[in-house]
Amino acid sequence: MKRFKEFREDRRKDALKRALAIHKFKQKGGKIDKQPPSIDLGRYKYRGFKISTLSKED
Repeated sequence: MKRFKEFREDRRKDALKRALAIHKFKQKGGKIDKQPPSIDLGRYKYRGFKISTLSKED
């Protein structure tokens, strides 16, 4: 089993690799598309009733 120090170093290396990959992707002109908001955005269920927390203007 890994010790905490080794585990922390591995996570740090993974984070650095991911950041480098994202940087290279963006440097080449790659764009990240954001997903459109879901239909149920801003809706919460209170005691069986679905109540929209957003007004009609939102």
